[in-house]
Amino acid sequence: MRDMCQNQRMTNTGTTSTKSWVPDTESFGARLALVRWKMGWNLKEASAECELSANSWSQWEEGAMPRNYPQAVMSISARTGVDLYWLMTGKGPEGQPSD
Repeated sequence: MRDMCQNQRMTNTGTTSTKSWVPDTESFGARLALVRWKMGWNLKEASAECELSANSWSQWEEGAMPRNYPQAVMSISARTGVDLYWLMTGKGPEGQPSD
């Protein structure tokens, strides 16, 4: 899940430079945002697909933790194919959605 996303920006000389984005997977919110990005979902789609509220998903991405963390992570893992242990801890196999 260490794919890089290319962001272009204008420099002060008027030329365009490309800056790579490498996501930080240390927090649950960052891993959750990365899963959503890899699945190609917006926030509303992600929450609907995983049968969770969009408000909760948004709060989790911003740093809040689910009240029932194990159950929420199991639901997201089951619906996305992302490795459960990686999603829960950030360790182990990278959580690549299954094809």
